[in-house]
Amino acid sequence: MKYLLIGGAPNVGKTQSIRRLTLSLVSKGFKVIRDYDPNNDLLKNDPDSDSGKDIMMLIEGVDKHGKTIRIIINSATDTIDCMDNFQYFRDANPPADILISSIRDDYFYPSRETFFEKMRMDPSDPNIVEMPLAKITRTTYYDNSKAWYDQKVDNLLIHILNNSPFDL
Repeated sequence: MKYLLIGGAPNVGKTQSIRRLTLSLVSKGFKVIRDYDPNNDLLKNDPDSDSGKDIMMLIEGVDKHGKTIRIIINSATDTIDCMDNFQYFRDANPPADILISSIRDDYFYPSRETFFEKMRMDPSDPNIVEMPLAKITRTTYYDNSKAWYDQKVDNLLIHILNNSPFDL
């Protein structure tokens, strides 16, 4: 399996980045196979109406080689319960080719190390790509800075997924 982990401290935009990435993948033809929350507004007419809500879903689509692939997406790793739910969802929905999830850095509990243990992942696996996020602290022109930052994060995530080892 290949892993894309979007990491950082609390409130840096991990969930929103994962939501935007999921919308991008769906707009490119990926279909939702299973959604942990059937009331999720992500794919409805107004995705911003529920913009802070966590997601956990399985999507399926075709990579750039024409192979059908399955991607498990998760945005919440804030608590041990969140990690346990994600582990259960992952194990209940095999086989998956790619796993995309948020991950906390090592200075917050539960930490990155806890995530790797819970998910039975080897941190040295070469198929793990981690993208750290930072917090926007600018008070002047915050909205402009945030929009610029979100666009750059989205572009980087798409670039990562379009290239090796993901090849979407």
